[in-house]
Amino acid sequence: TPVLNFVTRQYVRCPAGSCDSAHNCSGGIYLVYDDEATSKLPWNATRDDVQAALAALDTLGGRASDFGRVNVSVVGSPTLCAGPTDANAAHNFTIELRAAYGNLYDLELVNSLRRGPDFVVPVNLTLTTDTGTKENEYCSDRGWCDFATGTCMCRSLARSPFAYEYVSSDGYDALGTRGDCGHARREAKSCPASYNPSLDKFLECGGRGSCDNATFVCACDEG
Repeated sequence: TPVLNFVTRQYVRCPAGSCDSAHNCSGGIYLVYDDEATSKLPWNATRDDVQAALAALDTLGGRASDFGRVNVSVVGSPTLCAGPTDANAAHNFTIELRAAYGNLYDLELVNSLRRGPDFVVPVNLTLTTDTGTKENEYCSDRGWCDFATGTCMCRSLARSPFAYEYVSSDGYDALGTRGDCGHARREAKSCPASYNPSLDKFLECGGRGSCDNATFVCACDEG
Protein backbone atom coordinates (compact mmCIF):
# COMPACT_ATOMS: atom_id res chain seq x y z
CA THR A 1 0.00 0.00 0.00
CA PRO A 2 1.50 3.40 -0.95
CA VAL A 3 3.02 5.66 1.67
CA LEU A 4 4.48 9.17 1.49
CA ASN A 5 8.05 9.63 0.27
CA PHE A 6 10.97 9.97 2.64
CA VAL A 7 13.66 12.61 2.18
CA THR A 8 17.15 11.83 3.52
CA ARG A 9 19.76 14.60 3.58
CA GLN A 10 23.51 14.13 3.93
CA TYR A 11 25.82 17.08 4.59
CA VAL A 12 29.43 17.21 3.40
CA ARG A 13 31.65 19.95 4.86
CA CYS A 14 35.19 20.90 3.91
CA PRO A 15 36.74 23.42 6.36
CA ALA A 16 37.88 26.84 5.19
CA GLY A 17 41.43 27.02 3.83
CA SER A 18 41.72 23.28 3.25
CA CYS A 19 42.79 23.53 -0.39
CA ASP A 20 44.11 26.72 -1.97
CA SER A 21 46.63 27.76 -4.60
CA ALA A 22 49.56 27.39 -2.20
CA HIS A 23 48.56 24.07 -0.70
CA ASN A 24 46.55 22.16 -3.25
CA CYS A 25 45.21 18.85 -2.09
CA SER A 26 46.03 15.37 -3.24
CA GLY A 27 44.03 12.19 -2.94
CA GLY A 28 40.26 12.25 -2.92
CA ILE A 29 37.14 10.90 -1.30
CA TYR A 30 34.76 8.05 -1.91
CA LEU A 31 31.11 8.02 -0.91
CA VAL A 32 29.84 4.58 0.03
CA TYR A 33 26.19 3.49 -0.02
CA ASP A 34 25.16 -0.02 1.01
CA ASP A 35 28.75 -1.29 0.58
CA GLU A 36 29.14 0.15 -2.94
CA ALA A 37 31.62 3.01 -3.43
CA THR A 38 31.52 5.84 -5.93
CA SER A 39 34.37 6.60 -8.26
CA LYS A 40 37.15 8.70 -6.70
CA LEU A 41 36.14 12.34 -6.23
CA PRO A 42 39.04 14.83 -6.15
CA TRP A 43 39.22 17.91 -3.91
CA ASN A 44 37.85 20.14 -6.70
CA ALA A 45 34.99 17.85 -7.75
CA THR A 46 31.90 19.86 -8.69
CA ARG A 47 28.34 19.40 -7.49
CA ASP A 48 27.55 17.74 -10.80
CA ASP A 49 30.51 15.37 -10.39
CA VAL A 50 29.26 14.25 -6.97
CA GLN A 51 25.67 13.86 -8.18
CA ALA A 52 26.73 11.82 -11.22
CA ALA A 53 28.95 9.56 -9.10
CA LEU A 54 26.12 8.82 -6.68
CA ALA A 55 23.55 8.32 -9.44
CA ALA A 56 25.84 5.70 -11.00
CA LEU A 57 25.66 3.43 -7.93
CA ASP A 58 23.65 0.30 -8.59
CA THR A 59 22.64 0.12 -4.93
CA LEU A 60 21.28 3.67 -5.00
CA GLY A 61 18.33 3.42 -7.35
CA GLY A 62 19.69 0.72 -9.65
CA ARG A 63 18.84 -2.95 -9.84
CA ALA A 64 20.49 -3.62 -6.47
CA SER A 65 18.54 -0.90 -4.63
CA ASP A 66 16.52 -2.01 -1.60
CA PHE A 67 14.20 0.99 -2.03
CA GLY A 68 13.49 1.10 -5.76
CA ARG A 69 14.22 4.24 -7.69
CA VAL A 70 16.06 6.95 -5.74
CA ASN A 71 16.32 10.56 -6.92
CA VAL A 72 19.67 12.17 -6.08
CA SER A 73 20.34 15.92 -6.00
CA VAL A 74 23.36 17.88 -4.76
CA VAL A 75 23.24 21.58 -3.89
CA GLY A 76 25.61 23.99 -2.17
CA SER A 77 29.15 25.16 -2.89
CA PRO A 78 30.54 24.94 -6.45
CA THR A 79 33.28 22.45 -5.54
CA LEU A 80 34.01 19.88 -2.87
CA CYS A 81 36.81 21.88 -1.19
CA ALA A 82 37.88 25.50 -1.50
CA GLY A 83 39.69 26.57 -4.68
CA PRO A 84 42.14 29.44 -5.22
CA THR A 85 39.42 32.12 -5.43
CA ASP A 86 37.65 31.20 -2.18
CA ALA A 87 40.19 29.46 0.02
CA ASN A 88 38.92 31.17 3.16
CA ALA A 89 35.37 29.87 2.78
CA ALA A 90 34.18 26.52 4.09
CA HIS A 91 32.52 24.44 1.42
CA ASN A 92 29.27 22.63 2.06
CA PHE A 93 27.30 20.17 -0.05
CA THR A 94 23.81 18.98 0.74
CA ILE A 95 23.04 15.60 -0.81
CA GLU A 96 19.31 14.93 -0.94
CA LEU A 97 18.02 11.40 -1.52
CA ARG A 98 14.35 10.85 -2.28
CA ALA A 99 12.83 7.39 -2.32
CA ALA A 100 9.30 6.10 -2.52
CA TYR A 101 9.40 3.60 0.33
CA GLY A 102 11.02 3.85 3.74
CA ASN A 103 14.07 5.63 5.05
CA LEU A 104 17.35 5.20 3.15
CA TYR A 105 20.67 3.95 4.47
CA ASP A 106 23.29 6.47 5.51
CA LEU A 107 26.14 7.37 3.20
CA GLU A 108 29.66 6.63 4.44
CA LEU A 109 32.77 8.67 3.72
CA VAL A 110 36.22 7.32 2.85
CA ASN A 111 38.59 10.30 2.93
CA SER A 112 42.16 10.23 1.64
CA LEU A 113 42.50 13.98 1.03
CA ARG A 114 45.87 15.44 2.10
CA ARG A 115 47.26 18.97 1.86
CA GLY A 116 50.43 20.95 2.50
CA PRO A 117 53.79 21.07 0.69
CA ASP A 118 54.35 17.34 1.16
CA PHE A 119 50.66 16.38 1.12
CA VAL A 120 50.82 14.81 4.58
CA VAL A 121 48.26 16.97 6.45
CA PRO A 122 44.82 15.32 6.51
CA VAL A 123 41.85 17.40 5.33
CA ASN A 124 39.15 17.15 7.99
CA LEU A 125 36.24 16.72 5.60
CA THR A 126 33.08 15.53 7.41
CA LEU A 127 29.79 13.86 6.52
CA THR A 128 26.66 14.09 8.67
CA THR A 129 23.15 12.78 8.10
CA ASP A 130 19.57 13.83 8.75
CA THR A 131 17.26 10.86 8.41
CA GLY A 132 13.99 11.23 6.58
CA THR A 133 11.26 13.20 8.29
CA LYS A 134 8.25 12.55 6.10
CA GLU A 135 5.60 10.20 7.44
CA ASN A 136 5.50 6.53 6.56
CA GLU A 137 1.87 5.59 7.17
CA TYR A 138 -0.48 3.34 5.26
CA CYS A 139 -2.55 5.45 2.87
CA SER A 140 -0.84 8.55 4.35
CA ASP A 141 -3.06 8.02 7.42
CA ARG A 142 -5.91 9.47 5.36
CA GLY A 143 -7.67 6.30 4.34
CA TRP A 144 -7.98 2.55 4.77
CA CYS A 145 -5.76 -0.05 3.14
CA ASP A 146 -7.15 -3.12 1.41
CA PHE A 147 -4.24 -5.47 2.11
CA ALA A 148 -5.65 -8.06 -0.28
CA THR A 149 -5.30 -5.73 -3.27
CA GLY A 150 -2.73 -3.22 -1.99
CA THR A 151 -5.02 -0.28 -2.72
CA CYS A 152 -6.19 2.63 -0.57
CA MET A 153 -9.73 3.78 0.05
CA CYS A 154 -9.30 7.46 0.78
CA ARG A 155 -11.41 9.30 3.31
CA SER A 156 -13.93 11.87 2.15
CA LEU A 157 -17.04 13.58 3.50
CA ALA A 158 -19.27 15.93 1.53
CA ARG A 159 -21.37 17.22 4.41
CA SER A 160 -20.57 20.84 5.37
CA PRO A 161 -19.10 22.11 7.69
CA PHE A 162 -17.17 18.85 8.14
CA ALA A 163 -16.37 18.32 4.45
CA TYR A 164 -12.99 17.00 3.33
CA GLU A 165 -11.63 14.86 0.52
CA TYR A 166 -8.29 13.07 0.16
CA VAL A 167 -7.10 11.61 -3.13
CA SER A 168 -3.94 10.20 -4.71
CA SER A 169 -0.77 12.34 -4.57
CA ASP A 170 2.66 12.50 -6.18
CA GLY A 171 4.28 11.79 -2.80
CA TYR A 172 4.85 15.50 -2.10
CA ASP A 173 1.29 16.73 -1.38
CA ALA A 174 0.43 17.58 -5.01
CA LEU A 175 -2.07 15.63 -7.10
CA GLY A 176 -0.52 12.43 -8.49
CA THR A 177 -0.91 8.76 -9.33
CA ARG A 178 0.62 6.99 -6.33
CA GLY A 179 -2.75 5.96 -4.88
CA ASP A 180 -1.71 7.05 -1.39
CA CYS A 181 -4.44 9.50 -0.25
CA GLY A 182 -1.69 12.08 0.22
CA HIS A 183 -3.33 15.02 -1.57
CA ALA A 184 -6.05 17.06 0.12
CA ARG A 185 -8.41 17.98 -2.70
CA ARG A 186 -10.57 19.60 -0.06
CA GLU A 187 -8.81 20.57 3.17
CA ALA A 188 -10.41 19.53 6.44
CA LYS A 189 -11.64 22.44 8.53
CA SER A 190 -12.57 20.35 11.55
CA CYS A 191 -12.05 16.96 13.13
CA PRO A 192 -13.70 13.94 11.46
CA ALA A 193 -17.43 13.62 12.03
CA SER A 194 -19.87 10.73 11.79
CA TYR A 195 -23.62 10.65 11.35
CA ASN A 196 -25.79 9.92 14.40
CA PRO A 197 -29.15 8.61 13.12
CA SER A 198 -30.97 9.06 16.43
CA LEU A 199 -30.07 12.76 16.47
CA ASP A 200 -30.21 13.03 12.65
CA LYS A 201 -26.99 15.02 12.50
CA PHE A 202 -23.23 14.73 12.16
CA LEU A 203 -21.21 14.79 15.38
CA GLU A 204 -17.58 15.87 15.55
CA CYS A 205 -15.39 12.97 16.73
CA GLY A 206 -18.52 10.83 16.56
CA GLY A 207 -19.75 12.51 19.73
CA ARG A 208 -17.30 10.34 21.69
CA GLY A 209 -14.31 12.62 22.07
CA SER A 210 -12.98 16.14 21.84
CA CYS A 211 -11.38 17.90 18.89
CA ASP A 212 -7.98 19.56 18.88
CA ASN A 213 -8.76 22.50 16.62
CA ALA A 214 -5.06 23.12 15.93
CA THR A 215 -4.42 19.66 14.46
CA PHE A 216 -7.98 18.43 13.77
CA VAL A 217 -7.19 15.23 15.68
CA CYS A 218 -9.76 13.66 17.98
CA ALA A 219 -8.96 12.74 21.59
CA CYS A 220 -11.36 9.85 22.14
CA ASP A 221 -13.25 9.39 25.40
CA GLU A 222 -12.25 6.39 27.51
CA GLY A 223 -14.50 3.41 27.82
